[in-house]
Amino acid sequence: MPAPTLDVVAVAPAERGHHIGDINTPIIDPAELIAGLGTYPTLTFPIRRGRPVDVTAVRDFLGAPAEFFGIDLPGAEEFEHVVTAFVAAAFARSPASLVAATITVVGARVVLTGVPGAVFSDIPVRVGHLAHRYRPTNAGDAHWLRMAARTVSRADADQQLRDLWEQGCVDGIPAGPVITAPLAGALVLQTAVGPVGVDTGEPVSILDQLRDCAVLAELPRRAAVPAPETRRAWWIAPQFVTHPIALLGEQALPVDPKPPSFLEQL
Repeated sequence: MPAPTLDVVAVAPAERGHHIGDINTPIIDPAELIAGLGTYPTLTFPIRRGRPVDVTAVRDFLGAPAEFFGIDLPGAEEFEHVVTAFVAAAFARSPASLVAATITVVGARVVLTGVPGAVFSDIPVRVGHLAHRYRPTNAGDAHWLRMAARTVSRADADQQLRDLWEQGCVDGIPAGPVITAPLAGALVLQTAVGPVGVDTGEPVSILDQLRDCAVLAELPRRAAVPAPETRRAWWIAPQFVTHPIALLGEQALPVDPKPPSFLEQL
């Protein structure tokens, strides 16, 4: 589902120092692309207007794959500069209250871009079934696989998502009698005992990210929910917009166009 990108890119450090460029600012030269293809540590995280970003946590998250792949991680000051500059520029250029920011370490530089978004969209979506050869990364995987999931190298997931989009689906879950975490986003399922959250937590928990910036209420979590227990469902996109789900796997669900109570409307 394409989304508008902010016309701002924050970069630090660079020969010209910390700077804000437009969306056409060249970031990766051919030599870097060939030498480090697929190993750039990256993270997408929500920024809520008026709330600070935990820059230390962001840098620590990127530090693990950077160390694993032998990539120089810029210092804490560079991270602080680039995030602060981006937040100021992003909210100055967009009226959005929430921005999905993507930070990537590229050739000893920190690059930050973003997509302005809403907390909720009443447009219903379909979540299909994954092909058998694909599944989300999880905590039981080998260390190298979990580190790779923190980089831009997501070719298998990207291919599966393209296949799902061609079927009219935004995401996919493994086939079976229980509902488990989707490949790209997160789920909130309404059951007889209330809403429960389902995501892999790998490489990062979308539910935790939204809770930490006070967009999402604290929810009980379950790794799997039997399909018959699900009365309604919502999909939270990797860009943090929540949609009602009309079809989950093979199960048709009623759609409520109103924002769910577990979301704080900004």
